Amino acid sequence: MEESMSENGQNVLGMVRQMQKLYGEIGAFMKHFEMVIAKKSLKPISNSTSVIKDISQSLNLPEQWGPMWMYRLYQGNIKHELVSLNIALDCPDYQDRITEPLALFSIVSGKKANIKHEWYPWDIYFSFRPLQKQNNRVYSLKDFDLKNIDGINELVWEKGDLEAIEELRFISVPLMEIEGEQDILNKIVNPILN
Repeated sequence: MEESMSENGQNVLGMVRQMQKLYGEIGAFMKHFEMVIAKKSLKPISNSTSVIKDISQSLNLPEQWGPMWMYRLYQGNIKHELVSLNIALDCPDYQDRITEPLALFSIVSGKKANIKHEWYPWDIYFSFRPLQKQNNRVYSLKDFDLKNIDGINELVWEKGDLEAIEELRFISVPLMEIEGEQDILNKIVNPILN
């Protein structure tokens, strides 16, 4: 005999399954992205396949149980050049600065650009002025007011990090606008790397 499920129970189960599907689609997107940039001689910095960090397992922080930020870091032949893909599903601290899930892609060059700076694209998008970024626009270092920062966590940024950035190119593209490898190449990779 089949048990009946309440409408609320069905809605919750539907939301959980939708999130699982979304994470699966993001994973597939990131795999396609890696295939595209491998052709540009960029490889993941480490052999790890990790894409998430700082997920709460605490009863006191249930709002952080689900990942809102996924990232992968890449490097070519140039030392101190960090190429980064971030997926921003939300930013609870700055909800007014994100209206839909985004793919954030950047290249940062400078003395301190290395694997320890995976948060660069996140902070560039959410903290550097102008705070409201135009999607599908390539920003460079001169477009940001690095002296006028809103929300930088002083524990994350070390003294001198900003001054050590020599070059920066950055783009944000709504995740839902990317439908395949051609979009990855044309909307994300080529505007930054070419």
